[in-house]
Amino acid sequence: MEKCHCSGVRFEKVVETAKKECISFRDAAKSLDVSETCTACRQDMIEFCEVKLGLEKVY
Repeated sequence: MEKCHCSGVRFEKVVETAKKECISFRDAAKSLDVSETCTACRQDMIEFCEVKLGLEKVY
């Protein structure tokens, strides 16, 4: 999944907003209403943002 189908917002927009406003991707997602309605995309959105922002866990 590459976007929140409920809000119509692509995950890339969440990353861009987080960087632009210097906020966490979770706060950016909330402000854009991403993954707030049905939450079906939440895990995909989290993984996408973590990778794009270099926050993925290294084992």
